Amino acid sequence: MKILLIILAVIFSVVVEITAQFDIPFPEVAEGRYTITDTVYMSVEGEDINPGTRDQPVRSFSQAMAILPWGTPEINGGHTFGLIRMLPGFYETTNGFHQSNSQWEKDGLFKNISIEGIGEVIIGGTRESFAENHLLRLRGDHIFIRNIKLQFTTGTGLLLNRTPRGQNNVLIENVRVDSVGIFSILVVGVDTILVRNTVSRHASRPGNDSLTTPCQWPSGIKFLDCRFATIYDSEIAHTRGEGLNFHNSVYCQAYRNILRDNNLNFYNDNSSKLQVFNNLIYNHPETDLNFFRGCPADTLPVWSGRGILIANEGACTDGFWPSFQNCETRCVGAPRTYPNVDSMFVYNNIMLNTGRAISFWEGVTDILGHNCIRNVFIFNNTIVGAMGMPDAGSTGLVNLFFPSFNILNNGNHARLENVRIFNNIFSYEAEQWDNLLPYRENFHPLHPTPDAVNMYNNLWIREHDWFGQGDELRSSMPGFIHPGDDLQILLTPCEENYFWVKAADIPFDFVADDYYGNNRRNDESNVGAIEYLKSCHVVATEETRESGSFVLFPNPGSNLIYLKNRAGFVDNYYELIDVSGRVQISGHLRGVSQQIDISGLSPGYYLMRIHDRPFVHLPLIKY
Repeated sequence: MKILLIILAVIFSVVVEITAQFDIPFPEVAEGRYTITDTVYMSVEGEDINPGTRDQPVRSFSQAMAILPWGTPEINGGHTFGLIRMLPGFYETTNGFHQSNSQWEKDGLFKNISIEGIGEVIIGGTRESFAENHLLRLRGDHIFIRNIKLQFTTGTGLLLNRTPRGQNNVLIENVRVDSVGIFSILVVGVDTILVRNTVSRHASRPGNDSLTTPCQWPSGIKFLDCRFATIYDSEIAHTRGEGLNFHNSVYCQAYRNILRDNNLNFYNDNSSKLQVFNNLIYNHPETDLNFFRGCPADTLPVWSGRGILIANEGACTDGFWPSFQNCETRCVGAPRTYPNVDSMFVYNNIMLNTGRAISFWEGVTDILGHNCIRNVFIFNNTIVGAMGMPDAGSTGLVNLFFPSFNILNNGNHARLENVRIFNNIFSYEAEQWDNLLPYRENFHPLHPTPDAVNMYNNLWIREHDWFGQGDELRSSMPGFIHPGDDLQILLTPCEENYFWVKAADIPFDFVADDYYGNNRRNDESNVGAIEYLKSCHVVATEETRESGSFVLFPNPGSNLIYLKNRAGFVDNYYELIDVSGRVQISGHLRGVSQQIDISGLSPGYYLMRIHDRPFVHLPLIKY
């Protein structure tokens, strides 16, 4: 119980500390003046002549919206807050479920609609017959979308985009999107949004497999022109474009997410005041490397998906003719400017088997003016492993690409200021990857800020010319770790894993814990994402790999969790045990994934035990 209290205290302290630093609020939904007052039920077996009760649900989304009332003048600003509850079933659709502007606002009155699935609710097409539009689009304020699955469309899964801009206070929770032609989730111009316990897979994947260079692809989840945006305890995988993308946004945070097997796992494009921490970012060694081709029909050898890319592309959310002025993107006809990359903190992340782990790019080169990348702090991350085709071109685990010169304004396209890379661990199989340098930069000879990157107190697997103060060569560090192994045992600095041990000061007061929730030592911490422990209790490799074959996600969890079996065992009996040893939930995991409803459990610490697998005991925190 003492361990539980420490873990819970640290988890909640992270939110308090980070929120206090940037003052990032969570959305207000379904409470106070925004409480749901009217509910309509939908069912695949309903009839639109029904009143929309649970016993007599309607069938169509348009009828469900029509039943919900409009606001009343001078009451709550003319707003109502209604809920459509979808009963279990497969809601097959060609055109999706959309709320138009006229269905949200009429004569100064408003209808704000939330969506909630009960049981298993699936919206979309089939593998043989894709839908041909966005699957769900809502325009209201103080709304939530939860407990639904969106699948098989040539469009976007979930779209939030209102004209004029101003949508605000949105919660997206327990939403799963699979196999869509554009974005899994696209959020445009939303103020105060939270995404949690949500999964995106195979975004921008279906179709178009014959394209060659140049190719540009949508993201799995993208926050575009947003303010106060948070995503945590979510998974984004197998995206042809970027996995997670913050674009033209400000005051954002992403933590405790899994970003894996995306062409680019994380992208900060022209966003400022951004926190990226306690995420697991990796590419799976069993993934076909052709999967990482941005253009499927290209033939050049490629590296696996990149870890994090930081740049300013200069695109306009509204308006046209973008230009860079005073470290901002400005667009003709736009109501406001978009600050360039500024005040970005990347820490306590684990990255495995990337091509380029950390990249900085000069951005698009046909825009007038120069953009700014400044005040970027990348620290206390553990980066291990590389993946790529044998003949992939030379690059850097940390890579800077600023080769161009802008004749129009007698300068370069991008300037760097106060970029710090420190207290990190950088390791990969250096002998295998001769064409992967630990650090590589490409600056035009006239670039004004080639020395703006300051590196110090890192551990490196291989020497390079840019060693900073306190940087050390550690050739004994492992160069590869399988993401299915027990990362906590293999990556924790301890007496058994002394190659990870290096003392470091805590750089910022808000960094109170490490990746696993262990308290950082105030007097002398450790480099990398994980704090030093005296003993890691290292066990046999076979035990480690077997325990890593089973995964609970999301963890911590609140309503629905998933037990995944990555080793392919045929049938596994599981039990969820509380701290007193009582079995609370049990069942059979058949196949690779099992959904488990933990909404009825009390908050606390639990242990998932897999029978016939003596080394598999998975901790779970219910909040």
